[in-house]
Amino acid sequence: MVVPAVLAARHCVAETTPAAMSTLTGLELKYAPLAATAAPWAGALPSVSAASEPAPPFGEKGSWRWNLTEGFATDVADHQNRFALLGGGFSYFMIDNLSLELEFNALYVHQEGPDAVGANFNLLARWHVVAKEQWSLYVEGGAGLLGTTERVPAATPDSAAGGRFSFTPQLGLGVSYQITLNTRVLVGARLHHISNARTRAENPPRNSLLLYAGLSFPF
Repeated sequence: MVVPAVLAARHCVAETTPAAMSTLTGLELKYAPLAATAAPWAGALPSVSAASEPAPPFGEKGSWRWNLTEGFATDVADHQNRFALLGGGFSYFMIDNLSLELEFNALYVHQEGPDAVGANFNLLARWHVVAKEQWSLYVEGGAGLLGTTERVPAATPDSAAGGRFSFTPQLGLGVSYQITLNTRVLVGARLHHISNARTRAENPPRNSLLLYAGLSFPF
């Protein structure tokens, strides 16, 4: 049975006409590029980079922000006594809309006596009592430490000088407003107190109205 089948196959090949062979060759040439073309899914799949996660909504529990602040204050008892501050800090939201504020400021104090330069650290709580998507209204309060190159307040004919190390309790309110997707501007006012908390025999106070503005960014 095998021998007749082989002979029949050889007979079919021998009987193939030149025209038929030409047709088969053309078909091979026509479809050869299709066989050589690599499938689009062959090889390694293209890498897809993960999209960066958006910043958490403003005021969300557990979120952090960093801030830049500048301010100007005038003594409510004597407008000749003023100070300006420039600083930065961090906000950590312990719960939704309630943050712990850490502030680091450089101060320039203008007063009746010698002017002073100081470094100030504040720890405050800030509660956004009205929190909308694009703006908020907040109240804040806390205290800090102030070190200066001269005594603040300076001595006057009616009062002794303060110290070079003081405490800075303060209370205020303000608003925040979203100006870009992740940036907010903060504008506020504080009642700002400077005294040595009776760590010296004399404890002259200095009470000021502080106006400030700043920017807040997530990180």
